[in-house]
Order: sequence, then C-alpha cells, then structure tokens
Amino acid sequence: MSKTTVERILEQVDGVAEGRTKLYFIVRSMKSDVKKKAKVLDKYQFKTYQVDVDDDIRKELYGTAKQSITDLVQKEKEFHPFNVINDGQHTLLTYSMTNKVMSFKAVVEEQLPNQPTRIQSLAEIVGYEEIWAYVIGMYTAEGKWIYAFRKILKSKVAVDLKENAEKSVLKRALRTYFNTTSQKLELIEGETVVLDKQIDCFYFEDSFYVHRQTQFEQIVGLEEEYHEQAKQVVTDLEASELFIGIEILKVSLADKPMHKRLVRLTELGLYQRVDSKALKKMSQIAKREGLVLKVEDGKFKLEDQSDVALVIKMLCAYFKKDEVFGESYGTFSGKKLEKVAQT
Repeated sequence: MSKTTVERILEQVDGVAEGRTKLYFIVRSMKSDVKKKAKVLDKYQFKTYQVDVDDDIRKELYGTAKQSITDLVQKEKEFHPFNVINDGQHTLLTYSMTNKVMSFKAVVEEQLPNQPTRIQSLAEIVGYEEIWAYVIGMYTAEGKWIYAFRKILKSKVAVDLKENAEKSVLKRALRTYFNTTSQKLELIEGETVVLDKQIDCFYFEDSFYVHRQTQFEQIVGLEEEYHEQAKQVVTDLEASELFIGIEILKVSLADKPMHKRLVRLTELGLYQRVDSKALKKMSQIAKREGLVLKVEDGKFKLEDQSDVALVIKMLCAYFKKDEVFGESYGTFSGKKLEKVAQT
C-alpha cells in the first residue's frame, strides 16, 4: 500500500541529518530590464546566500525546523490546496510550483539545490539588496532536501556599516549568542538578525506547504500580484457598467484584504451573470440578513464603503445556506460542487 503524502513527509523529516542542516538568506531586488507590463511575480529577482554556522547554532536551526514541520504535519490527515481566500480551518495548504511562472521559482528549483554563494558579513548585501527571508535547509536519509522558510521584517535586521567586513562579524556573532529567554536566535555585535523559532512554510518535492498564508504570499510575491490583479478587476467592473459610484470602489484598493476579495470575485466570474433577476435575488438575501443592497436603474449604487463591502460579498457568493438544516453562513472561501448525475 502506497504511503500518503502526510506519512511520506513525516518519514522524511524524521530522517533528516542534523550535521547537514544549513542556513540561507534570500534577498530581493528589482530587475534592471523589467518590462512595464510585466507581472509583479516576474518584476523582481531573488538571490540566495549561504551562511556558515557552528554546531550549537546548527542544532537550534535543526530543532526549530524539524519540530515545527512535524507538529504542523501531524495535525493534518490530508492536505488541502491553496486558495486566494482560506477559511482558516486547515493547518497546511499545498501550493504546487509545477507550471508556475514567477521569479521566486528559481530559488527553490535552481539556487538552493546548487551551493549558493557564501557570505561572511551582512554588510555584503544590506544596502544593495533587500533581505527578504531566511531558509533552513535539511537533508534527509533518502538524499532529498526540505526547506523551511520564514519572512524577515526590515525591523529584524540591523547592520553597523562602519564595521570592518574583514572581521567576519556575522560568523563570530553566530557562534556567540542564543537567547534562550526570548527563544530567538540573535546575531549581535554590529550586525543583528532575529530568527524566530517558527516557520511560515516549507518546501518539499516541487510543492510548498503553507502554514502562514500572508507571510507565504509576501515571500513568493503573491501579495503584490494580488494588488495588481485587484486594480485590473476594478477596471473590468467599471467597463461592465454595472455600477453607479465606481469611484467609491476604487478607494477601497487601499485596503489589502480587499485585494484578495476582488481576485476571488474575478475567479468566480459571477459579475458577468448579473441581470435584473439576479439583482432582485441579491436584494432579497440582503434584506434577510438585515442589510440594504442599493440598486438604481438596474445597477449597483455605491455611496460608501459599506455599500462596497456588501456588493463584493454578493459577487463572491459570500452568503451560503445549509441545504439540510437551513442555517445561513458567511464566508468568502468555498469550492463549487459539481452536480453528480443521478443513476
């Protein structure tokens, strides 16, 4: 009997070699020859750097990654596919990199497996490139690599550029300090990077396993891509001539959560099916929920952000009803069920 993905990952993690655990930094910079119309996912370039660590630090990195992945995977009987909006019920979501077109793909498919450049000081990269994430690489008994990722905030990195690069401050600091009180690995004495004892996602055999969706989306560039897609959705909605007061919707683009809702809206494509019958049904649902959907001359009328929020919910099939017990629910997530032919 073949092993499930859950069983296979647990087996691989159980067999990782502490002595071959490695620490990497991922940096990001804008491509010099990027085309104006290029997708955000392809506007940036990423580079991977390896940092040499001593046995004590390696042990901490190894323990953090192994325990985090084991704890996360053990909570799941099966993995669920990544969606733009997740209902929060699952510990891990799967995001396959197969056939994906994005700059970050080079990190996991080309850079990490092929001995990245080693650095001795953060000063070698800070100021020239943006430190974007750190990665803990673990080598399994079957000769495979598992990579655990964590997004780095700018506030977590500090470099005294007056330090002499020849002193190899980064290497020395790694050997001198681990704060057991805060449970954070800290590189000190002129250069500081706080490495939290937790992970956002891990990568194994062509797929990411996503724990913290927001941080994962930041790491691979999806968050910025959603913003660009959301602006295009608003342009499409304006062209549909379904709205009075479309400028109110444009203002909502300043709200990050709205980006994902607009992307979800265009994925469903329900706005293309809006007619007088659909508007009437939407008004009835709004009334049932104690809300008012403003409609005028067969169009949605937007006067404030509450109008925008309600219309987006309608076009994202937010209001759902249990067909057995008749209970009503509200969620932007969900998967359309295909009708099963009666036999």
